[in-house]
Amino acid sequence: MLLCIFTTISTSVSIQQEEGGAEELISSSPRKWEDRVIEVKGGPESIIWIVQLSDLHFSVHHPERALDFKRIVGPALKMINPSLVLITGDLTDGKSKDLLTMKQNEVEWIAYRNVMEDVARRSGLDKRVFYDLRGNHDNFGVPEIGGSSDFFSNYSINGQFGRKGNLNSVTVETGDRKHLFVGLDSTMSAGVRGPTNLFGHPTDQLLAQIDSQLSQWDSEKENL
Repeated sequence: MLLCIFTTISTSVSIQQEEGGAEELISSSPRKWEDRVIEVKGGPESIIWIVQLSDLHFSVHHPERALDFKRIVGPALKMINPSLVLITGDLTDGKSKDLLTMKQNEVEWIAYRNVMEDVARRSGLDKRVFYDLRGNHDNFGVPEIGGSSDFFSNYSINGQFGRKGNLNSVTVETGDRKHLFVGLDSTMSAGVRGPTNLFGHPTDQLLAQIDSQLSQWDSEKENL
């Protein structure tokens, strides 16, 4: 399950990465960076363009899904020219042809990685503005994060840029306005197969992290 929290604050205060806090989105190579702010220049300061893509369900049994996505999305993004692209699970399908078996298929993940490389190239956008999260289908039969069947960590955009953790945030900045996006991954820590792996399982720790992330903005408003 994915939840994106969006809030806007008119302020010129810069936000620093907190140790143990949310992971940053912006980086120029697969490693951690402190800067997680996208600065948008030109145009009305009150308007930003964000694109959300969801439920791709790339499947070895339905190759047309990846082909259609590759054909349509890159040119569309080039025309829209968004500041941020959110890809909010399910990235792959993880189901057998008869729909009875649910587990990760590395071929589907390789297809996802290759298609997203092509989409980013054809869109003309910096790949760093793409931000993906796993859904329950991306967690079928994944006993542990970082294990051999955790293909999301290897093939996703977030994985390639080292954006680890189940809570990520990014700020889109236009002049004196800051737009905060917080994405959380509440899929099961031990990904069992369906039909029991259908819903998100937000833990107390995850909810506390969200509260901490948002409270930073409240503190900044009080200090203005």
